[in-house]
Order: sequence, then C-alpha cells, then structure tokens
Amino acid sequence: MILKRILTRRLLPFCCILCMFVYLPSISIASGGVRIEGKKNVLILNSYHQGYKWTDDETQGALTGLDPVRNDFKVVIEYMGTKWAYAEPYFEQLRGTYKYKFQGIRFDMIIATDDDAFNFLKRNRDELFPNTPVVFCGVNWFKPESVPAGFKGYTGVNEDADIPATLDLMLNLHPGAKKVYVVTDMTTTGKTVHAQFEGIVPKYKDRVSFTFLDDMDMSEILDTVGKLGNDSLVLMTIFQKDKAGTFYEFSESTSLISKSSRVPFYGLWDFNLGFGIMGGMLTSGYNQGKTAGEAAVRILKGEKADAGDKAAGKDGKGKFTLQLSSFPEKAEAEVFARKFDGSGMKVSIASVSLPGKGTWWRVRAGVFASEKAALDAKVAIEKRHSVIAYVARMSP
Repeated sequence: MILKRILTRRLLPFCCILCMFVYLPSISIASGGVRIEGKKNVLILNSYHQGYKWTDDETQGALTGLDPVRNDFKVVIEYMGTKWAYAEPYFEQLRGTYKYKFQGIRFDMIIATDDDAFNFLKRNRDELFPNTPVVFCGVNWFKPESVPAGFKGYTGVNEDADIPATLDLMLNLHPGAKKVYVVTDMTTTGKTVHAQFEGIVPKYKDRVSFTFLDDMDMSEILDTVGKLGNDSLVLMTIFQKDKAGTFYEFSESTSLISKSSRVPFYGLWDFNLGFGIMGGMLTSGYNQGKTAGEAAVRILKGEKADAGDKAAGKDGKGKFTLQLSSFPEKAEAEVFARKFDGSGMKVSIASVSLPGKGTWWRVRAGVFASEKAALDAKVAIEKRHSVIAYVARMSP
C-alpha cells in the first residue's frame, strides 16, 4: 500500500485567537562530514532566511514535531535565502555548494519548507541526497501533477490558505462593502496567490469588485489604501518585494499598509497578527512545521512515505481508503475506531507487519473508487472528527 498524505492546517477566525508559549527543544546540529554511530541525520531545508517569521515558525514547529526522538538524531538547518536571490544561476550555485558541503553526511530525512525548497529537491534530490525521503510543508495549494513522475518517497503538508472563508468573514462583518483591494507581490508565492484568485473572483461578481495591488512600488500602495472610501476593504496576502525590488519583512509591509489604510484590513496568515490586521482565517506556519516534523518521525520509525504517481492513480483505476491512525495493539485500534461510529463510512482495522516493529493495526474508513472521492471524504471526516487522515491506495 502506498500512502499519500497531503494535509491542510488552518487557524480559527480572528475572533478566537489563542496565545501559545512554545517550548523550543534543544537540538544538536550536525557538523559537516561528521556522522555519529547510531544517530540519524535530518536536514531541514528552508526556502527563505533565518529571522523571516514564517520560516522561523515552520522551523520551530518542525523541531517540536521531531522532539519525541531528538536523542536519536542530529539536525542540520539550512537556509536557501530565495527572498534575497532567485534566479537559475543562483540555484545552480546552491546545487554545487550542497554537493560539496554535504558530501560527508548521509541524511535519513529531509524536511523542506515552502515551494522553493521542495522545487529544488524535485530537481536535485536524487543527485544530492539519493534515496532520502522528503516531507514538505508550506507548499502553496499543492498539486500532485506538479511532481515529476519519477520523484518518489515524499509526502507533505499542503499550505491551503482559505481565501473564500476570509472573504466571507470580511463581507459578513462589513455588509456594505462593494470593493476589495488585494495586496500581493510578484514573488513565487505571490504569483501562486494571484492564480488562486482567478478561480475565486467570479464567484463574488455579484457582491464585490476586486482590485489587485501587486506590480507596484510600496509608495503607490500606501497612497492607494490611504484614499479608499467606506465601501472598501483591504486584504493582505503576500507582500515581500515591491516593483522597485525593495524587500520587506512581513512585519514591515503589514505595519506600513495598516497605518496608511483608512478601511478595515484583513489577512490570510498568522505572521501578520500584531501588525495591524483585524484577522481572517489564518494559516499557521508553526502548525505546518509541526505536522511535517511529526510525519518525519513516523517515517523514521518505519512508515512508508510516497505520495507519488502510483498513489495518484495514473490509470484512474483502483480503489482508495482513508487511514485514520495506526497502533501497536489491536485493542487500542478498536477503541479508536469506535470514535467514528455514525460517520457514515465503514470503519475497518487491518494488520500490517513493519520491519523491526512487528505487527501494527491500522484503522481505515471507507472504500472509494477514485482519489478525488477519497480526498473529498478526507476533508469531511477531518472537519467533523478533528483528525488527520491519509489517502491510501488499496492493494489489488
């Protein structure tokens, strides 16, 4: 059975914001060329730079997810810095640097944060880190077809910012609004956000109009939001680099726009909280990283990571199911399975023999003719029962 785990993490609306004090575990950092006998090496490959709040939150979350087995491995944390440099020659330099830098380290796991790191690994993993499983997080609106057919051994957490839910929240709180001004940039993530809006805007054509503040200097954006009327709202998405090429931390761009805006100001990510947004359905970098770290632990313990083309069902045939959890004792699995009575899906328990781990008991729900049907059911059961489900292709 090949498992596919593409997860979505979101926060509750702004009207219920919880303050969390997160324990950052003490993690040893592996030095180049060194491997300690009996230890596993884990690489956290970050797209962006240290001090960038989203990346810091993901990294902290990943370390927390890895915390239960921190005595069994060493961690290398690497920053690609693609907010500062983003061009093909730069990525070629990184490839050469990593090939030399990590030639003395064999990694047992790679956690890739955000699109640029995962895209880099899709191109270079098999050369630089052969046979190393990859868990990604922070990949915006992940699509299985974006992964090359030959790229195996990966799974991850889909960064699915809930734009429609945020828009609905804004319009419910401000029923007189007729215009929404969307702040975004032209970076990789900004372009992805813009593409998402292309499918969303038509659904609101009878309610509001949209204006995108994207290919502009910061001064132009500030001037625009400072002149808006009472029938307007501003939605902050991603803005880190303006038309002139000036880089802004999220805290800087959000604060500047908030101070200039004459109208209510909302966001999609929790790194904007505290810098002027009123709220929104906020996606959490910490939760993204933590879920990826937890998945990495399970894979290091023997679970299979492969959300590749077989799981996607290239021929459209075969059946799928949802795996809800796995236990070393059958009695534990039976207790867990009873929680899903009344879910409308048949829940079953299957045994599997894992090398070095013995027999484990997997709790499954439903049998689906297509991956899409399984994904739809996954969303429903996760929302209703507050669990995380795998989409799994059933063996013939």
